[in-house]
Amino acid sequence: MKRSKSYLLTAAVALVLTACGETQKPNADAASSAASAASGTTTTYPYTFDNCGHKVTINKAPERIFLMGPTALTSLDAVGATDKIVSLAGQYPKEYYSEALNEKIKSIPRLTSKIGTSGGVSLSLESIIDLKPDIVFGYENDAITRDALAKAGIQLYVNPTSCKGMKPVASFDAIYKEIINLGEIFNKQTVAQKAAEELKNRVAETISKKPEKSGLKAATIYVESDGKQLWTFSKRSMSHLQLEALGYENIYAENDERCYEVSLESIIDKKPDMLVLLYDGEELKPEVVLNMVKKMPGAESIPAIANNMAFPQLYNFSETATPLIVNGLTMLQEKVAQ
Repeated sequence: MKRSKSYLLTAAVALVLTACGETQKPNADAASSAASAASGTTTTYPYTFDNCGHKVTINKAPERIFLMGPTALTSLDAVGATDKIVSLAGQYPKEYYSEALNEKIKSIPRLTSKIGTSGGVSLSLESIIDLKPDIVFGYENDAITRDALAKAGIQLYVNPTSCKGMKPVASFDAIYKEIINLGEIFNKQTVAQKAAEELKNRVAETISKKPEKSGLKAATIYVESDGKQLWTFSKRSMSHLQLEALGYENIYAENDERCYEVSLESIIDKKPDMLVLLYDGEELKPEVVLNMVKKMPGAESIPAIANNMAFPQLYNFSETATPLIVNGLTMLQEKVAQ
């Protein structure tokens, strides 16, 4: 999960590294895209946009998409571009998606569904090139780089909140901006604008129910599938915004890294009243994650554990700026209110 400190050498860990990547502040290109989408104009190709500090030019709306993981799927669905997906990799938990989208996923060829203990898949550059995609939605690793893909005539799109080497500024606006930017890329401005407005209204409704300052403390913890490592998230993360919207103080807010490894002893010492326990994959179940944490030495002394205020949640419901964050926020609000 520690992309900003050590960019590990295996693609098996790459998804988690991407999730802990960093992003830039909105730039003039992004602002221009948002303005164009809002005005309902159509995209003129060739179209150039900024992605993680790189100028990306496309000559037409992408017609062949490859997904390296589940992160971008709901954003693409929001702008009506899932019919362009020719292949995907990784695991796509059905809890993330509507029944219709789950059926669509079943029909799309998958290069691999195997993920490592930290998330992420192992892929070769050649296997992606053989698919002849116009654009890849994913992340860079040692084998798959933006430059290597570009040499094969393939563009790379990384979620702007997962850009390597750039400090993220957490904001729900990042979700809306990505939808609008994708609307520009695929010439789906009207659809994108409507989707962004609907998401914005949902977030506003949830925040309007935020309780007064309660003095309660919380943390979001990523639990690796073998339980051997725990990671947490600072004020630079989307999960921090979720905790704030629910009226909790993030006990790990003050760190310059978006996410970083944390010890069980630290969590015990800080005594959080609520925990969000993140996990990855189709095979790991929420009750297994919760029991794994409960059985850790000393965990029973954590108020969140003792008072049944520890809530397992799939990773993308709390991290990386996509529509899933809004769904995850609503789910957490319902759990906290019970």
